[in-house]
Amino acid sequence: MKTEDTSTYSALIRDMRSRADSIDALQAEFQAMKMETLERIVRTLDQHRERAIELRQELDRAEHDRRPLLVEQYREAHAQARQYRYYLDVQRDAMGLRRLDRNDPHYAVPPLDVPGAKR
Repeated sequence: MKTEDTSTYSALIRDMRSRADSIDALQAEFQAMKMETLERIVRTLDQHRERAIELRQELDRAEHDRRPLLVEQYREAHAQARQYRYYLDVQRDAMGLRRLDRNDPHYAVPPLDVPGAKR
């Protein structure tokens, strides 16, 4: 091989390695962004679930005149929890984590029905 060919070949190899490193770095950045999104969704879901659970417990102890407001707040917290549970399932699926049933025990949304509430 000529010296000129060798230097061209070496430059080509360096360029390919550089591109491969760039692709690896980009993929790592995408993965980190996906994880940040997943963490944000889980935190928000937990907040809405906890709020719904607190409201449900408060409803059990509430005086009759406070119940309609608490029922409305509970239903809103429940709707938000369901929405973020959906986001969690979608994000996990997008990341290739297909076993969504594993989320059920950890991120179960409290039931919508509220005893004694008007629909």
